[in-house]
Amino acid sequence: MSQKREIKLLLSTLIITAVILGGGYWLLRGQFGGETASRNSQTDTSGNSQPLPAKITTGDSILFSNATPQKQDAVQQLANGNYTEAQNLLNVSLKINPNDPEAVIYRNNAQLLANPQNEYYTIAVVVPVRVLDDQNKAAAILRGVAQMQTEINQSSAQINGKGLKVIIADDANSLSEAEAVAQELVNQEELIAVIGHYTSETTEAALPIYQENQVVLMSASSTSDTFSNYCRNQSNSCVFFRTIANNEKSVDFFSERLINNARRASLLYSQNSEYSQSFQKNFQETFPNKGGTVINLSQTDLSTAGFNPSQVIENAQQQGVEGLVLVPDGGTSAASLRNAIALIETNQGQLWMAGSSSLYNPTVLDSLQNAPNQTLNTLAIYTPWHYSNGCETPAGQQFCNGAQQLWGTRFVSWRTATAYDATSALTAGLKQLSPNTNNPQEIRQGLLNTLANPSFETQGATGIVAFDPNTHNRVNPPLEIVKVRQCSGVQYGLAFVPIEYNSTKEAGLSCS
Repeated sequence: MSQKREIKLLLSTLIITAVILGGGYWLLRGQFGGETASRNSQTDTSGNSQPLPAKITTGDSILFSNATPQKQDAVQQLANGNYTEAQNLLNVSLKINPNDPEAVIYRNNAQLLANPQNEYYTIAVVVPVRVLDDQNKAAAILRGVAQMQTEINQSSAQINGKGLKVIIADDANSLSEAEAVAQELVNQEELIAVIGHYTSETTEAALPIYQENQVVLMSASSTSDTFSNYCRNQSNSCVFFRTIANNEKSVDFFSERLINNARRASLLYSQNSEYSQSFQKNFQETFPNKGGTVINLSQTDLSTAGFNPSQVIENAQQQGVEGLVLVPDGGTSAASLRNAIALIETNQGQLWMAGSSSLYNPTVLDSLQNAPNQTLNTLAIYTPWHYSNGCETPAGQQFCNGAQQLWGTRFVSWRTATAYDATSALTAGLKQLSPNTNNPQEIRQGLLNTLANPSFETQGATGIVAFDPNTHNRVNPPLEIVKVRQCSGVQYGLAFVPIEYNSTKEAGLSCS
């Protein structure tokens, strides 16, 4: 009898636990997943309605939180197929919040779907939304895609007379979800290509699925050199391309500038991150070739919970280190960026500090609001692109003027610029295809062949976009080094400014 009572007690406990966990899941989903309309669907070119998961949408669900009431009503109208009413509601929402890229994409999609005679190509963009710290990055990427989509759809020529429809997907910066999202996307018959994923880790997890289905994956942010070797092995069939510099190229640029301030340097990185590992490997090989010395410290893993920044600084000083190189991951671990910022704050200008592009992050500016000048003056960060220089070229000026008109500011993130160029490259490739080709599989293959052609190039906001035929890395990508400067007129009172400018005023920023 005692054994039976124990079994009943165990079963009761399991049932209660399941209820609690289930309730917790839906609570967290509501907090981080945004609001969702009663159903999720997309309409393909034949007019058939197909269900999409809540994390993948063309406008009938909201991924970002804090939506206006008008936007909430608009997604319901989109879900019900009332596209004109949805446009009107989104126009009102965008007057309230003009910096909302999700609403712009939904409005563009609604305009296409409002007329059954409209033809269009469909692409997807995968971003991390549900993790709160990643929402700024996700929004920045979407702004680049939305800006190019707006330009295409409002132009008379469009893409061979066809518009551009955009699916937004959220992989939450999770490897398993990246795979699930990729599988769901390739199953969408109308899908031609994908922009994403945000981190090298999620991109690596999803890439085999796109490769198997021959769907072009155009990255605006994944820099790991794993993909260079991947494409070499795949030969002409490799579906991966990128509009950002790969780590080998960026580390070479980074090391040349670091050597002027610190010939003896130590690197700290996330050891569970493909991006950070790739950067670390390249730095170990490249920095000595530039005349520097790499000093290995006892603590090098930024992703560990027990990381001690004071001990790192002390150990570095004992070994005669002149500079620390910080390479946190792109958000795939909880502690990495936090530990890198703690190192910067603890250092207080004692050692020169240099960071990878993952430190070009509003969280860094937020954390350094009260930092002394010596902390700011001894910190340099690599970035793929910066508006102070990027907006000065003819193509960059056009892009920045478009950003001013659409988002209310020229001072957009590098993630917006490289995502804009990723969308631009896809549309330039599609323009070279026959407008009479309507079979999605033929369009997918034709786009891949066009982008892989050594003669392909197009003018992007950040320069000429062309791809190496063996690795599909971008040829001559933009590269910048920035410092953090005080600027009272902007959020957090700080701004990233290219290192060659002595002041924010020289860089074109108004800080009054």
